Amino acid sequence: MGFLRINSKTAFVPMLVIGAILVFSLLESVPGSFITVVILWTCLFMYTMLAKERQAATACFLIAFFVFLIGRQFCFHFFHAEQVYEYLNSTNQLTYIVLSVSMIGLFVGMVIGKRVRIKMGSAPQKSFLDKKEYGKNYQAACMVIFLISFACALTAVVLQIIFVRQVGYLESYTEDAGGAGIPRLVSAFTRITPLSLGLLLATKPKKRTAILILGMYEFYGVLTLLTGQRYPFVGISMYVLIYFVIRNRLEKGWIKKSQIVVLFVALPFLIILLNAYDTIRLGEKFTVINAGASFEEFLVKQGGSVNVIRRTIYSADEIKDMKYVSFNGIYTVVFENPISRRLLNVKSYYGNSVDRALHSHSLAHRLSYLAYGEEYLRGRGTGTSFVAELLHDFGLIGVFFGSLLYGLILRRIDRISFTNKLRDGIRLAMIYYLLLSPRGEFDSFIAGVFNIYTIVGFLAIIALARVLFVSHENVKDNHLEEGQVE
Repeated sequence: MGFLRINSKTAFVPMLVIGAILVFSLLESVPGSFITVVILWTCLFMYTMLAKERQAATACFLIAFFVFLIGRQFCFHFFHAEQVYEYLNSTNQLTYIVLSVSMIGLFVGMVIGKRVRIKMGSAPQKSFLDKKEYGKNYQAACMVIFLISFACALTAVVLQIIFVRQVGYLESYTEDAGGAGIPRLVSAFTRITPLSLGLLLATKPKKRTAILILGMYEFYGVLTLLTGQRYPFVGISMYVLIYFVIRNRLEKGWIKKSQIVVLFVALPFLIILLNAYDTIRLGEKFTVINAGASFEEFLVKQGGSVNVIRRTIYSADEIKDMKYVSFNGIYTVVFENPISRRLLNVKSYYGNSVDRALHSHSLAHRLSYLAYGEEYLRGRGTGTSFVAELLHDFGLIGVFFGSLLYGLILRRIDRISFTNKLRDGIRLAMIYYLLLSPRGEFDSFIAGVFNIYTIVGFLAIIALARVLFVSHENVKDNHLEEGQVE
């Protein structure tokens, strides 16, 4: 049981925390099923933070899991926050069981991820990019494609900002509002950005170059706030942190203690700002009572994804006609891309519409329509969650094995050693989608990384690397010939 070995001194910390949770739970008469959820999450998070090997990707995922799926109920049970939606006790109990099963699956996946690596040994498995001669120019090719896709992403977000300012945040999701006027070519290159960034960072650029690249991406995240979205900024910030931790594990000097102190000091202020922004973007007035109240309000507002699970349970009969919603992302990239639409005459849906709610494979749109009706058509939505999608398709067994897969992938991301440019680049590209999955689609880490746009983008990188290599060789040969003549 070496994988569970924790220093006896550090073991005191989780024991103390769990003891405090149990005492507080008894005083507040918290349901036993929810106490189990909180204790399991605490054990997982403590195990991640206290482990000898830094597991930044797993820790960030667990934070997202808590904020989106546990935080709201935590405030309701422990701090008596006002319930926005009331559900049957049986629905709540099953929801907590589902969350517990998901966390158990995550832990098993983390353990498997570590043990498989041990059995495989330490011999690096290089990709063809590391073996081919043109691999020497691969980093430069990645940089070119990333810069092109990033420029398109900036253009797209600026157009989206203008669009949202014209029609309003909620209204921008409606079918009647139309698109933001983003050219198709720009939109296509924008979709390549996460993969091209991951592939570029997997080549281990120098620290100064990596900071510049990640700083540009963080700037893009800040701009997305002006479109009314919060997650891109938070997700990108976590992405930057994870990459720094991975590089620091291998090279040291990437993270200083002073930077960690600044991060912890700034975090409460960031939460207050995001909470204020959530209110202001909907045209409501925001007031700060105190930091504690703002943090509680933040968890209540951001934790609405737990209702997706509860609605999935409560509305089981109304959504039983939907099949394999867990793979809606893969279905979209395979059958609703420009080529498939023309060859197979596949129907695509856009915005919040009745057709999309009733005939697409999106659990988010069906539940939103059932929950809000006409308000859904005006832009309101519930979102989705990988847990809810797995529960609908495969029950508790599906939740366990889907979460196990997540735990395994997160563990392998945390152990990136930059010995395989292609594999490590794909893992880095998956981070953003995995962090969103507690309130996003289960298969987004596949659909976001492997689609027609990213495949074309990767082929463009390979082609450009070969061109650069041939050009370099020709220049070198010319210099040699000139030297021989002289």
